[in-house]
Amino acid sequence: MRKNCFKFSVLVLVLIMLMAGCSERLKTTDLSNISLDSLSVGDKIDDDILTSYTQSERYSGSYKYKFEEIIIDTNDSDEVTYLFARFDENYIDIKVNGENPKTTEDVKRILGENYQDKDYDREQKLREFVYVDNDRGVKAEFVYSSDQSLLWIELSKQ
Repeated sequence: MRKNCFKFSVLVLVLIMLMAGCSERLKTTDLSNISLDSLSVGDKIDDDILTSYTQSERYSGSYKYKFEEIIIDTNDSDEVTYLFARFDENYIDIKVNGENPKTTEDVKRILGENYQDKDYDREQKLREFVYVDNDRGVKAEFVYSSDQSLLWIELSKQ
């Protein structure tokens, strides 16, 4: 009996591993031309640009730079690893392939159909498009409201 239980457990474990390996990976999208006030993930932080923002504790989290307009995190080499900005406050120039998207349709038109559309906050009826650039190790998350307008963007190193 114990031997059969062990065999069954091993079989279940193998099946779970196979199913996890078969899950479809999100196809890569070139995210090299997304910038928030000319900052992109992987850029060296420029102290001059930081002086144009307003220091703030508005946002929680252990990010290195928190401003009213933008959140920036960096690694030990001062390379940008995370960026956050809101579309609806118009503080930041958000460029995606040279364009300023405002709706989910704009994002799909600019970046294409290789995204995951999922719940972000079900209670507030917020959803997000997730794009990945597997070549650069970057993820872009576009959070939007029920009327399809973009609220904020998060760019991060994967």
